[in-house]
Amino acid sequence: MLKRSILTLFAGLLLLSATGCVEINIDTELKKDGSGKTEMEFVLLPSTSEILAELAAIGDVPDVDIARLANLDGKELQARVEGHGVKVKKFKSHLKDDMQTISFRLEYKDLEGYAFALDQLSGEPGAGHLGVFDAGEGNLVLKDTVYDFPEEVDEEDMAAVETEEVSQEVMVKQGELFGQLMRSGKDLTLFRSITVPGDMVGSNGMEIDGRTSTWWMDESNRSEVKGNLDPNIVFSGKGLKIKPLDE
Repeated sequence: MLKRSILTLFAGLLLLSATGCVEINIDTELKKDGSGKTEMEFVLLPSTSEILAELAAIGDVPDVDIARLANLDGKELQARVEGHGVKVKKFKSHLKDDMQTISFRLEYKDLEGYAFALDQLSGEPGAGHLGVFDAGEGNLVLKDTVYDFPEEVDEEDMAAVETEEVSQEVMVKQGELFGQLMRSGKDLTLFRSITVPGDMVGSNGMEIDGRTSTWWMDESNRSEVKGNLDPNIVFSGKGLKIKPLDE
């Protein structure tokens, strides 16, 4: 008998990048007071739900929302972000051209609340999220940072993960199913746009239109931009009420 597969422990990360999505659209708008809203859309392959259901049947889907994205509902997501200044709006999950499309809007009082919501979605605490810093000369810079959220640990669940054993047969099946998810992620298309509340000074966006920066990744540029989609946007802080974070 072998201990629970290491795939279980990293399933949140694996499914974040290869959850059977064929398209991810993320549009963020930051407001003058530091609040904002983000529209999200995930388009899933028809086989995604079936693969996740098989993983669940053999007890190998951890308690993270990205692993259950195909069955996510707005009330569940709202409950997870309660008390952090985040509201889930216009949640929809429907079939379109045989693809499952999940879309919703997150409205938040500040970027820290938005970061917390993304942690709940991805199951990957400590990931880089958006933050605003002082760029000098009256300007601000929007870039990735890490928020130090208290880690919520369920000791009983941790004990179960450490002690539960699975057979070699189950481990092989786990590997096959995760392999299917990884292969389905090769056709992933990602679109991301960010609109800042002050006049643009500079941006590493692939396309810039006024105060909006856009990045994308598809088959044509995947090898060039993979890992280079982190935003760095410098904008004027004039008339804004955003308190920059400490470096």
